Amino acid sequence: MRAAKAGLHGLFAVYKPAGVSWKVVRRTVETKLLGELNSLERPPPRQHVRFLPSTVEGKDGKEVTLTVTQVPTLVDHPLVSGPVFTHLKVGTGHRLDTQSSGVLVLGLGRGNKLFEDVYNAHLSRTITIQLRACLAGKSHG
Repeated sequence: MRAAKAGLHGLFAVYKPAGVSWKVVRRTVETKLLGELNSLERPPPRQHVRFLPSTVEGKDGKEVTLTVTQVPTLVDHPLVSGPVFTHLKVGTGHRLDTQSSGVLVLGLGRGNKLFEDVYNAHLSRTITIQLRACLAGKSHG
């Protein structure tokens, strides 16, 4: 099952530290979301009606009777069905280079279609530059 079918859609922001690729951040968020979604409690397994034969002593000797019982279906067992969520469609609205740090906007499901609307809204952006002076060959006394 894809998480998009479960109604997970939207935009959200995460912090990307310097020295980490935006792809690693996106993959980490996707992996964490998939793990959290798959750790949620599952509904109880469906029950199937079964008619189990049994023998009983009757007036004519042993007789076979059928007993109605309900048993859980193995199709719903996590070891049979595997994880509920296997893929998330996580996209990025922009990309920060590896040495940059800052806010990375990610989209989930149909939220990826909102990136163009956010871009066209002309939201303000702030860029901060930090410079270090390096004087080669001079002592810093």
